[in-house]
Amino acid sequence: MTFFQNKVQMNFILNQSFRLMAVFLLFPFLVVAQVEEVGPRTLKMDIEGNLLCIPYFAGTQIDSVNTNINKVVIVVHGMNRNAGDYYRNMKEAASMSAHYTDSVMIVAPQFLEEEDLDPNHLDATYLYWSSGWKSGSNSKNNSGHPRPARIPSYAAMDTLMLRLAQYHPNLKFIVVAGHSAGAQLVNRYSACSPLADMLFQKYGIKTRFIVANPSSYLYLDNKRAIPGSVNHFEVPNTTCSYNRWRYGLENLYTYPAQFGADSIRNMMKRHDVVYLLGELDTDETSSSLDQSCQAELQGKNRLERGTIYYNHLIDYYGTTITETQHRDTVPGVGHDNRGMFTSSVGRYWLFMNDPVGGPLAVLQKPGKNLKIFPNPVTDELHVLFSGNFKPLFFSLLNTSGKIIVNYQVVSGNRLLLHVGNLKPGLYLLLLNDKNKTVTKPFLKE
Repeated sequence: MTFFQNKVQMNFILNQSFRLMAVFLLFPFLVVAQVEEVGPRTLKMDIEGNLLCIPYFAGTQIDSVNTNINKVVIVVHGMNRNAGDYYRNMKEAASMSAHYTDSVMIVAPQFLEEEDLDPNHLDATYLYWSSGWKSGSNSKNNSGHPRPARIPSYAAMDTLMLRLAQYHPNLKFIVVAGHSAGAQLVNRYSACSPLADMLFQKYGIKTRFIVANPSSYLYLDNKRAIPGSVNHFEVPNTTCSYNRWRYGLENLYTYPAQFGADSIRNMMKRHDVVYLLGELDTDETSSSLDQSCQAELQGKNRLERGTIYYNHLIDYYGTTITETQHRDTVPGVGHDNRGMFTSSVGRYWLFMNDPVGGPLAVLQKPGKNLKIFPNPVTDELHVLFSGNFKPLFFSLLNTSGKIIVNYQVVSGNRLLLHVGNLKPGLYLLLLNDKNKTVTKPFLKE
């Protein structure tokens, strides 16, 4: 090639590069971010008679019987939905632990968004979400990518946990860990899912939730830290709607609305939760840091927000919460899931310190005014009420919030529900009298 030809070719390449750069600068919205790697395995779910799925990464298919597994670590990706990276990082963390053997399974579910579908040639059985997957919102059904049914992301997590229990008869522990946006999911899911209680009651499986470096947290009341303080709380003087779900327990929707604020507060305090904070996760200008007014009321950066939040739990529940929930700091690590999980602190809570006690089995000791049995149930569910609790009607809902049965209670103090025709899974019984609503989850085998 001559010098002249070489120069012409170089000028052509430079011109094309400048044109491409100009397109990016003038039209940044043309740069679409989507996942480059979709989980090779799928968790299939029967939703209102439709077989839909979410992808995941794991060494084996989870719905195949495996008697070797006694511990599962579920790791939830961040906002980039790069579940494959999280899976490999968690595998690395596991391999660094002396306690790691082939009896430990790593599973990384993937919550896709609409922009991920077409570039990866995914068919209509794949569920997808908006960014609300981290707060428990329903999957989407848009005109460009219609789906016959929708499901909350937390209900998909319930299905994953239950499927693991059903196909791994020697399973003893499940650890659910998330980082960043994934930690937002784990924080809120740990508060409003009854499945940890049910898994312990039916299978003796103990569950731990690990919340690492989220941008924001779910608060239990309407108080926030006084400016300049990390452990004194009061109701702030602000016009910001700071206490709505997902930052607080007002205006609940989809999955958490099935249980109500009081039930969520009671469930959360029973669960084994570890809050992992990166010592260097202090960037207040990070593009991935939630900078809404709701989040800003929780602190200036992720380290401060986590510190304040744990103090909030103590302020709300008292020091007894420290018996079931812990806070730990990872030295020398910032906003980095690999650094958090492969650290000695992260590996301790993930692999070397198993949950030592199951959550309180409240379904075995129901309130004096309401009793349901057996739970789990196969055919007939007995519901007894006594004292001054006289329900006027009841509803039966599935985890998607769909009402399956809605009846008025005429008289008496007993209900007998025939549930043999229901599909196996988690359901919610909701009873109403003149003054209050009482909810009881149960498991249909």
